[in-house]
Amino acid sequence: MRQTISTPEQLGLILQSARRKKKLTQKDLALFLDQSQASVSRIETTPQTMTLQQLLTLCHRLGLELVVRERAAAGPPGAPGAPGADNTEAW
Repeated sequence: MRQTISTPEQLGLILQSARRKKKLTQKDLALFLDQSQASVSRIETTPQTMTLQQLLTLCHRLGLELVVRERAAAGPPGAPGAPGADNTEAW
């Protein structure tokens, strides 16, 4: 499965989907992570609250790999992939 993530909400849905694919409950995953079920729920619903270390650990536990790559060449302003097209600016 390859997914491009543009929003925190998309990340949460991907993590939730991966957990369910492994047939794990939030409580099961929480035990693996030494967290509470509520914290797993919070990560899935508001993933912007987790740390990078939590994300990497979660990916490992769910058999996911985090890949960062350059975006494809941008088209005209406002086109998908163009800077600012999704209301974000390049750093």
